[in-house]
Amino acid sequence: QLYFEVYPVWTYSYLSLLIVVFLVTDLLRYKPIIVFEGFGYIISWTLLLWARGVPAMQAMEFMFGVATSTEVAYYTYIYAKVSQEYYQRVTSYTRTAILVGRFASGLLAQ
Repeated sequence: QLYFEVYPVWTYSYLSLLIVVFLVTDLLRYKPIIVFEGFGYIISWTLLLWARGVPAMQAMEFMFGVATSTEVAYYTYIYAKVSQEYYQRVTSYTRTAILVGRFASGLLAQ
């Protein structure tokens, strides 16, 4: 039931919302989209922790799709603010920060 009813919700919501995010980012610029990404992650983790049942997990996967589709705006905003000669350094800093954050959250969760 998990593989057929819950997991595909993220895939299809991410795919469909990615197109919408590209269009909305052009209209609203980056900062509101980045804030919306944060809310998407907060709502998805809240649903993951306290919600029960298949419909709630589908809603959680949809919100996770919202958050991950808006992540693209986060990266494009970083590259829009930095000159091209610093792209490699900014990429390494950004990836390091994300991976350290994931490691710390996984360590604290254990």
